[in-house]
Order: sequence, then C-alpha cells, then structure tokens
Amino acid sequence: GKINLMVSMTDYEGFDLSLLADKDTMMSKFGAIGKVGRYAVVGAPKWMGTLVTAMGPLMPLEMRTFDKSEETAARDWVVKG
Repeated sequence: GKINLMVSMTDYEGFDLSLLADKDTMMSKFGAIGKVGRYAVVGAPKWMGTLVTAMGPLMPLEMRTFDKSEETAARDWVVKG
C-alpha cells in the first residue's frame, strides 16, 4: 500500500544545492515517491508552492500546499486520502 505524508515547515532557511548532485540521495528520493499517495506541505515558501503546483501533474502522487493557518485542513486532506 501507499502512505500519506504531511510536512510542516517552520523557520525554513533553504537547502544545500549539493544534495541535488548526490546520486545516492536522489535515487533514494525517487524510489520513495512511488510509495506515497498524498503529500501535503504546510507553510512552504511561495516559490516552493509554485514548484509543487507545477510538478504535481508529473508526479505519481497527489501533492498540495497549505498555508500555516491551514494545518488542520492539510491533516484532514492527508488522512482522507
């Protein structure tokens, strides 16, 4: 079966771009994607929300972003998936 995930972002300061060049890290992430049914991101920076919206149709899972004030709605969406 698939699992549903929710991530709540607090004090996001960016990420290390060198992770994108790490083959093992990327293979691990791509391998895990097929095991996820729904993925909610709460409190993401605006650019990340745009990326989720743009990439959503290309992914084998449902992804949505929620404002920090919508954490309960995000949890409900993930649970009902």
